[in-house]
Amino acid sequence: MNAVADVGKVTLALAGPPLVATLLRRCLVALGVSANNPWSVLAYTVSQALVFFALCRLDSFSALYHGRFGGREAVMAIGYWLIAFSAWYPLSLLAKSLGIPTESSWGWWQRQGLWFLPIALWAMGAAFFEEGFFRGYAIPKLTNLLRSPLMALLLSSVAFGLLHGRFGLFLSVYTTLFGLIVGTLYLQTRSTWACFAFHLVNNWVVDFIVYGVIVKK
Repeated sequence: MNAVADVGKVTLALAGPPLVATLLRRCLVALGVSANNPWSVLAYTVSQALVFFALCRLDSFSALYHGRFGGREAVMAIGYWLIAFSAWYPLSLLAKSLGIPTESSWGWWQRQGLWFLPIALWAMGAAFFEEGFFRGYAIPKLTNLLRSPLMALLLSSVAFGLLHGRFGLFLSVYTTLFGLIVGTLYLQTRSTWACFAFHLVNNWVVDFIVYGVIVKK
């Protein structure tokens, strides 16, 4: 019975936020809010927060966020992020050589007015909630269900890649690799906070430097 409940809760953690966000975005479109409006990205943040609080009620905050964050964890988080970030370019070259399109719809929002404010909140929320869901919650639960940390890592990483599938095939493949790297960080540190630091640095670099400055040009 506990195993069935855990499967349901892991499914809620991994699939709940995008499903709720889809409903919220449709409501916003029905109300006349443009899909390119940067504030609309917070529909995903709200959906993540709802699922996060639901899981905290069903289990506890510590079921999602645990471990310590000291100097060792900070150094490992930055080191692992540099590996993940450095993998983007060679992976994109490989994809192009195989005929896989590398174009992505990421960075679709309008850059007018205070656009950076909702994007910053969204980037922080995605890092916080996704690491709670995919690493802090899913990996321990799946490890208990499957009796294999490796299978838990693989499944959570594939699920993370599928989450980003709507932004393009290449980004889905890359975020699966991203999930494997940050998941390995989790298995080595047992710290969701280290994974959050990893993910937050990545989101701010990607959203504000790569897509906020470089791609914009």
